[in-house]
Amino acid sequence: MAYVNPMAATGVEPKRMQLLRAILRKALDASVSEASALEMTDYLPLTNTDFQDEVGVQVIQNIRHRIEVQFDALCSQYGLCEKFAELETLMAWDEQSHLRQEAGIQAATPQRVEPQTPQDLMTIERVRLIRQEKKRLELQLHEIHQANTQLEKTMAETHAHGSGLLQAMEARLDTISRASQISMT
Repeated sequence: MAYVNPMAATGVEPKRMQLLRAILRKALDASVSEASALEMTDYLPLTNTDFQDEVGVQVIQNIRHRIEVQFDALCSQYGLCEKFAELETLMAWDEQSHLRQEAGIQAATPQRVEPQTPQDLMTIERVRLIRQEKKRLELQLHEIHQANTQLEKTMAETHAHGSGLLQAMEARLDTISRASQISMT
């Protein structure tokens, strides 16, 4: 059975991800070349010495395979491929921006790629909810200002009407008071 490398870089992987895989492969190759099949078989309870070399090689390849699978799992878990792709996109944009600035061309702002992380999605959702709540509160504040203006207008009218009634009452009381003073005299 031929050895199949689960870490074979696909054509769409970012350069940094390919470099990371190459570093791991090189480290594993160096480690495997140092580990001898005979040393591994010293720890295996084999009775037939004819298979020791083959079993030792299989053990080393099994360990290497497990390391590569775990590496892939960690890369997937932390989204390294996507993060490296976004990093390379931003670095390419930055390089183009510097070239444009040197040439005297105004650089366009980069278009943000869809959020990649749950934190980005949560931040966007929070901002959306905050803006929605702000609009609702601004509308409510506007309605309160309108209600306050209407109340102030009603209070001014009521005050003017009450003042008018009070003045009319005082005028009548003055008339009654004068009439009573005249009748007493």
